[in-house]
Amino acid sequence: ILAPTADAGAPAELTCAVTTLVLDGTSSSGQGALSYAWTGGTIDSGANTATPTISAAGVYTLTITDADNGCTATDTVTITEDIILPVAPNASGATYCDGDVILDITAIGLVGASYRWYSDSSLTIVIDNDATFTPSGGVGVETVYVTQSGVNGCESTATQVDIIVNALPTLSLINTTCSSDGLTYNISFNTNGNVTSTSGIVDNSLDIVTGINAGTDVTLTTILNACSVDLIVTSPICVLPIMAISNESVDEDAGSVDVTASLDVASSVDTV
Repeated sequence: ILAPTADAGAPAELTCAVTTLVLDGTSSSGQGALSYAWTGGTIDSGANTATPTISAAGVYTLTITDADNGCTATDTVTITEDIILPVAPNASGATYCDGDVILDITAIGLVGASYRWYSDSSLTIVIDNDATFTPSGGVGVETVYVTQSGVNGCESTATQVDIIVNALPTLSLINTTCSSDGLTYNISFNTNGNVTSTSGIVDNSLDIVTGINAGTDVTLTTILNACSVDLIVTSPICVLPIMAISNESVDEDAGSVDVTASLDVASSVDTV
């Protein structure tokens, strides 16, 4: 009588990527036809075949019976499991102004990791499968979520990344107005930001710059959400008042000259 030999196959590992395994008892041998019986762990199907399908870690025992002599033999195989999730990758968002060059976002994680970028916090809509993500660059807030998967195929929790593109502020010139003495001029402007000027006194509550020396061009800068816009304003031509002599008389005996004069203040030139 020749006793059979049971062979439950080589150890194997379940992972997030490999969720089921097929055990292999086909190397078992005997004198006659063999019957198989597997026990242990979680056997999904084929418990009485040479190749059952299993889905859980554990020690699986194969018992074979030789039909010719009724002798039995057993062997075991150990199935391990690696379903540890990696930590979330590192990835940082950025803030830009409209018109800036928008840089790619790069995720950093495990060596050999694979990455997925999602457009939703539920992680259902995949928009990229690379370590780098290219933002759309549109004005507003673009929020994406990135995960990494290790060699075991397990996907990490997500890192939220916000890419903010702020609109540029608006700044427009309403008019320039010369002072009555023609020495200075004022600027009226319209903006949704906070204005500074290279000359004069700025009143952001009234949207005006006053006391700018005539003949001096200025640059207005408005800032909103760290984004800025410049506006160059050319000085208007401001005319000084003109003294006009309208009448004069000479009294030779008195040795004096009487002069009647009027001050004609010329209209200043306003520019819009």
